[in-house]
Amino acid sequence: MNMSLAEKEAVQLTAAAKAEAVKDFPFSINEANYDRDYAKVEKGEVISPAYSMAIKQNAATGFYPLSYTVSYKLAPGSTVSVTDTYSFFVNVKNPNMVDVEKEKLRDFNANDRSKARIIVDSYRTEPEKVYAGDEFTLILNMKNASSSIAASNILFTLTSEKAQEQTVFAISEGSNSYVVNSLAAGASTELRLNVKANAGVDPKSYILTINEKYDSPDFKNAEEKVDIDIPVNQVARMGFSNFDVNPSSVPVGNEANAMFSINNTGRVMLYNVTANFENDYIKKTTAYVGNIKPGETGSVDVMLSAVKATDGETTIPVEISYEDVNGNKATEKTEITLTVTEAAEAESMDDAGGASRDLTETKPTSSLPIKGIGIGGAVVAVVGGAAYFIRKKRKKS
Repeated sequence: MNMSLAEKEAVQLTAAAKAEAVKDFPFSINEANYDRDYAKVEKGEVISPAYSMAIKQNAATGFYPLSYTVSYKLAPGSTVSVTDTYSFFVNVKNPNMVDVEKEKLRDFNANDRSKARIIVDSYRTEPEKVYAGDEFTLILNMKNASSSIAASNILFTLTSEKAQEQTVFAISEGSNSYVVNSLAAGASTELRLNVKANAGVDPKSYILTINEKYDSPDFKNAEEKVDIDIPVNQVARMGFSNFDVNPSSVPVGNEANAMFSINNTGRVMLYNVTANFENDYIKKTTAYVGNIKPGETGSVDVMLSAVKATDGETTIPVEISYEDVNGNKATEKTEITLTVTEAAEAESMDDAGGASRDLTETKPTSSLPIKGIGIGGAVVAVVGGAAYFIRKKRKKS
């Protein structure tokens, strides 16, 4: 573009003016003085002094204070004057003038400079499921998502979310910082870190923050951060107590009452808790307990039917099944003790110190009337009861 000398000089002058914006007094002096004299101002009268001021071309946009002094006498002919000072602000707008201080601040606006953009392209853990108190390997795939800007001197620093004032994730080996010398536009790099999850945290997802600090050609010490979520699981834990089997010995065909407590000693809810009793000596039985919250106890109370005699006292296995919040099933095992004897035979009466006969097989020896048979039966029953009682007493003595 061709430009005359005068135009060039004007451009230079304007540039110089922009570089040195006046911010103290933005007006040019047009008069020798700005005094205005009034011989008398009546009570309630309003006067309006007029001034003509030109705004300087290099005046910066902003509010400027103007001060003025009013001197007057309280009475005609008085030799003493009273002086009051006032001030007000004038708003100057100059769109052609750039505020130098603001222009300097603009140099540090991150949005005005080009820089690389480093993201977490993908991540995974080994093993896939992370449990509280266990170590795992975190694999981060970091990518420079910029299509044309490279990054260098990259520093990745990992910081963990806290739970109950304690860090959830801690680097188990080495430092929590990782350095990458350079990452071209569109390039990726893999970071592998050994991490340990805090044993005392509740089962849920926690945030791990990757803080980034790096250089780009037009942007030094750029800082960004990226968050990822890592689910932490808790192992279900339970204990058993208050075992009671009553009676502890039953004949085949009878029942025993089995009771015990299931204590949830972990940090996760136990869903659909069920106790299953099964072996050759009892009929298969299932007792539904329900859900057990952390720190609480569920009770098992079930009747067991004996079907086969044991060889003395034996253990009955009990399998406790339950589900986690996702419906995944798991089992724990415990056991109870029980003795099953052969079925009891019908009691017999000892007539002569050893010989016995079954009362159910006794037949009448005479054809007595029906009423007489009823009386005779009653007598036999009483006698039989007495004999049984005496026999029992002999056995105990």
